[in-house]
Amino acid sequence: MSTVNDLLHRYITEHCADAELSGATVRNYRQQAHYITTTGLGETELQTLTARQIDSFYRAMREAGKGDTYIRRCHALLTAACKWEVGYGDGYLTDNPFKRAN
Repeated sequence: MSTVNDLLHRYITEHCADAELSGATVRNYRQQAHYITTTGLGETELQTLTARQIDSFYRAMREAGKGDTYIRRCHALLTAACKWEVGYGDGYLTDNPFKRAN
């Protein structure tokens, strides 16, 4: 089984290195991934991840004082990582659950 933590680690270390992203972009991704992995969603298994869990995570971010821009950036990272997993990853996802989240 693979978790959101596992996916983010693979995405940043494998895809971002291949994509030749700037150091600042990779640092931002790592900071966002650290937040995501330490606030509950990170331990969720990819195969069981639902839009309801994702929406709950975003609601908790707002309640914790995170702004809309930060939430959108985390959403963009998670969406991109899941899209990469569906197309190029280890087969843990066949569909991107972040497409269904609000």
